[in-house]
Amino acid sequence: MGQRICVTGGAGFVGTHTVARLLAVGADVLVVDDLSRDGTLKPTDADFAKVDIGDFGRLQATLMAFRPEAVIHLAARTAATAMGAEALAAAQVNVVGTLATLEAASAAGAERVVLMSSAAVYGDPRPELLPLAEDAPLAPIAPYGASKAAAEAYASAFDRTGRMRCTIVRPSNIYGPLQRTDLEGGVVARFCEALSRGDQPTIFGDGLHVRDYVYVGDVAEALTRMVQDDGAAGQTFNVSTGVGCTVADLFTRVAAAVGYRGEPRIAPARPGDIRDSRLAAERAAHVLGWRARTGLDDGLRRTLAASR
Repeated sequence: MGQRICVTGGAGFVGTHTVARLLAVGADVLVVDDLSRDGTLKPTDADFAKVDIGDFGRLQATLMAFRPEAVIHLAARTAATAMGAEALAAAQVNVVGTLATLEAASAAGAERVVLMSSAAVYGDPRPELLPLAEDAPLAPIAPYGASKAAAEAYASAFDRTGRMRCTIVRPSNIYGPLQRTDLEGGVVARFCEALSRGDQPTIFGDGLHVRDYVYVGDVAEALTRMVQDDGAAGQTFNVSTGVGCTVADLFTRVAAAVGYRGEPRIAPARPGDIRDSRLAAERAAHVLGWRARTGLDDGLRRTLAASR
């Protein structure tokens, strides 16, 4: 492969797996991360720069020194149900930070950017419309989803005006080894950690919320293909399994895997929580030849093995 690729947020959960996959196919990788929230690893075989993407001057200088051919932009503040000050902080990273990354990548001569968005941009669709394809309307119901939709709009503007080719990625709920339990979206990690210790985990709401859980290794493979395949440029892809699982069923699966016989703690539903989310990934299959290969039970086994 031999590409020069910068991965923002490359020391985080998804970033760590993505960087490992890029290195495995021979890429020359620069990790840009401020290690403030989700930094888990600085890969020894990748270059590393501790940079806050909000510091545009340092970010631009770092990218211009490296001269990447492509940038995978994973750096973000995940705050799916946040309101108030936390929502403002998320917008600063997800919107302003994305624009800064696009501008810096363009100045550094990058040919393309792969932007990690979110299923939250679709909002809370009617069940009969699921699984959603990429042409479904964007209708976020919380500030986090709105911030990701705004980031997509900036990337699309760069692509339409010819400044740089941009690919937008909308993953469903990502899980797997190295995922932290104290950040939003980590329900699998929280269940695995709590149940492995014999602790009682918490389910918010009635447990019937449906999610589409995609294994992090499959996501890393999809991102790698997107910087390799010219056909991905200018396109938007769901990265998902298309298979729904309720939070209650997820609890049952993890509990069975670890031999836990108790019941979960039930807490009130959180405002801004999407009820049902499943995404169709036929476009990724057609353009990239990518499909999620890891079934949920297999992925849970791998995640539990890693946590132990």
